[in-house]
This record gives sequence, C-alpha cells and structure tokens, in this order.
Amino acid sequence: GSVEEQAAGSAVHNWRVGTEGDGLADLSLMPVPVPTRPRVVHVCAGYEFSCVIDEEGGVWTCGLGTAGQLGHGVRRSEGYPRRVDALSGLRVRSAACGEYHTLFVLEDGSLWACGEPLRVAARFVIALERGGGTSCPELLPRPVPGLE
Repeated sequence: GSVEEQAAGSAVHNWRVGTEGDGLADLSLMPVPVPTRPRVVHVCAGYEFSCVIDEEGGVWTCGLGTAGQLGHGVRRSEGYPRRVDALSGLRVRSAACGEYHTLFVLEDGSLWACGEPLRVAARFVIALERGGGTSCPELLPRPVPGLE
C-alpha cells in the first residue's frame, strides 16, 4: 500500500538532525517515537520538515521552519511535532509539502497554504497577490484566494 496506508493506525517515528542555532541541535540516529493520539491518517514531508494529520483533522508539523512552512507563525524550526494552532477548529483532509511551503486541503475543499510563496507554483503566487498577499513568507496558514 501507499505510505499513507502504511502509516494509518501505525506508530510514527521521526529522525532528528540539526545544526547549532536551528532548534534541532541534537542528532538521533534511531527513530524517535512521535505521540499518535489521536490516530495518524496522513503523513507528508518536505525539505527537512514533516506534516502529520490526525483522524480529527488536526495538523502537526516539525523540522525546518525558517520560511514559515510549519505554520506556527514564526520562522523557527521545531524538534518535535507541534500542533498548528492556526488550523484548530478546521478539519484538514490532506496536505502536501514542497521545499519551503505546505499546502492544506480542508474538508470543505478549500486550499490553505503557508511558507515562502516565491518558491511555490506560479498560480499560488498569483492567487496570493490577487488576495492582497505579498511575496514575503506566510508564517500562518491562510486560504488561497481565486481557486474556488
């Protein structure tokens, strides 16, 4: 089955590698168990960061966060999975991670994004500009306008 099928209901592990000053200074050569309550239903990874969706539609991210791709409102890396509070109360169905951005598809079909838009597909950048966005990193997830 797919990675998502294999991960659903199974234990999730994370390898931690970092450099001094990025919040991930310790190194784990063995996988570190990630708490999985509620149950994990979707996992994706970008460039040195990961995103997990739980069965309740909650989103958790960890890893490199220097472009805002974790969605925590800051340009900071996270060594352990941290809930994306900006999406609390919303049910996220799936996610996709790029090099420096993360896209979220909500249960209602809307598309949300965070991270550095200059490194995202041109359509996303155009949609952000039409919606009053900027070329600066979006540190919190927000809806992508114009894709209704």
